[in-house]
Amino acid sequence: MGRGHQLTNASRDELAAPSAGETRVFALADNGGGVRNVAATASLSDEFDRDVWNLFGLPVDAVNLAAAASQVEAAARAGRRLRIVTPNVNFLCMARDDAVVRRDVIDNEISLVDGAPLLLLARLAGAPFPERVAGSDLFDVLRRRPAPRGRKLRVFFFGGLDGAGARACAALNADVGGGMECVGSLDPGVGGADEMSGDSLINAINAARPDFVVAALGARKGLAWIASAAARLDAPVISHLGAVVNFVGGDVRRAPRFLQRLGLEWAWRILQEPALWRRYWSDAKTLADIMIRQALPLALNPATPTGAAPVAVVSSAGGELEIAVAGDQLAGKLEALRRALRQAVSVSAPVTVDLSRIGAFDGAFLGQLLMLEKALMPQNRRFTMRGLDRAARRRLKWHGFAFAEGRAAPRGEAVDGTESDIAGGRQTA
Repeated sequence: MGRGHQLTNASRDELAAPSAGETRVFALADNGGGVRNVAATASLSDEFDRDVWNLFGLPVDAVNLAAAASQVEAAARAGRRLRIVTPNVNFLCMARDDAVVRRDVIDNEISLVDGAPLLLLARLAGAPFPERVAGSDLFDVLRRRPAPRGRKLRVFFFGGLDGAGARACAALNADVGGGMECVGSLDPGVGGADEMSGDSLINAINAARPDFVVAALGARKGLAWIASAAARLDAPVISHLGAVVNFVGGDVRRAPRFLQRLGLEWAWRILQEPALWRRYWSDAKTLADIMIRQALPLALNPATPTGAAPVAVVSSAGGELEIAVAGDQLAGKLEALRRALRQAVSVSAPVTVDLSRIGAFDGAFLGQLLMLEKALMPQNRRFTMRGLDRAARRRLKWHGFAFAEGRAAPRGEAVDGTESDIAGGRQTA
């Protein structure tokens, strides 16, 4: 097999071409190239299990309101970390120009489509999101459903208008038969995210032993605060739900249901908070640009399957990993890709994704690449992409998918198959 990383515990017969959609996982022996041994098994539940889609550069999970509420309750009971982000048009606009905002949105365990305009964009882009899942709706469902097993969800409010947290706390604790109780609130005053995540404030939140920390600091600052404070917060569930504190406390009235159904909640918000009109006007201009330049082209040019079987092959050479992707990479047919990505993130080595033989792909495929980016973040690593033809570049641009382009990697020893597996993955339709 030559020099480089050898396959262990695998005979030549095991390297036969996999069946459609199959990826094989083998251990790598480190022969001095800087790649550590990796186990031949992967976690059964991780970021790559998510039904997550790329929505113009941001990850959004295809879940409905009931499923999202169940995830929150399950995480709270199990003490499992669940950071929730609820992207709306404003998040999308900020993330286009601010790499830090984009990173902070990606670095969450669940992302929910918030706002009728974003839901429309998603459907034009081919994402099958069942419904809008606004943060305020999620909070309302959790608040009004009976407490599971008689134990209420313990909530802590952080931020909001002057005194809003205390008013929201009182309102929540006045509920009869609800599923939540408020265990505290804090108004951190003015300052940056780092100042608001000082030890004294974090210790005060932890002392209340909440299950769910709800921040209300403004979208950009709220994302930054969670990124700064999450590692020191004991609460399993954390989210920035900006308007929720003001809604619950009665400082701001939420739009009537009929306006929400018509997608006109933004107009009601302007009536309630006139200062919002500037932000909404700026966001509307960006939204129109995304609609014309990206969403409509995707709607008019949907991903058309070529009939090529999905294949994902991981190879190693010179201390680097390459994930060669071939065939149609579409929703419902991404298990091979998921297995390859899991193995790639378990090895401390630079990662390149080769798309030179890819067939049709959609937002679900790109959503998995966003999960690859998320998984590499703690190690300050990024992946690069290569082999992009003109059509693939154009489609990535429509999807708003930011990517770094890498050099052509030297062909090394196969980890999950052979070079012939990739060639065989591109079939005639």
